[in-house]
Amino acid sequence: MMILSTWLPTVLLLVSVHGNTATADEVFAVEGGSAVLPCTFTLPATDHILKLKLRWFKGDLRGMNAIITCLFTAPFHSSCDEVRHEARGDRFKFIGNLSRGDASIMVERLGQEDNGLYQCNVNNIDGRPLLQKVIHLTMRAHSTAF
Repeated sequence: MMILSTWLPTVLLLVSVHGNTATADEVFAVEGGSAVLPCTFTLPATDHILKLKLRWFKGDLRGMNAIITCLFTAPFHSSCDEVRHEARGDRFKFIGNLSRGDASIMVERLGQEDNGLYQCNVNNIDGRPLLQKVIHLTMRAHSTAF
């Protein structure tokens, strides 16, 4: 598997390439259940304390809606110093361990409206990107087998 980075207007899209087809990472879930959207990154090697910003978005390149914004101090804090749930309320929960480079979230009480693209961004507080990852969440009805 090869990884491609493509600069699009103001968005770095990280995708996996299988043969000649570029795709986002896939997560499958059942309507009414929960899903973990994984996002892992490598903290830069430094002797300094880093102030980092994690943001999760839902949407596509025409319109991304912020879901969660998390400010944290690396490498010592495992969770957010400050969390803002910007959309969709309490169904989105930060579950990662930031000191281990895990910025994953969980989506609960899934519905068909949760289908689609999600993007995880980890930046230095000055805006320099450490990671931008795209995940495609596909919902299945209860009776649909994977």
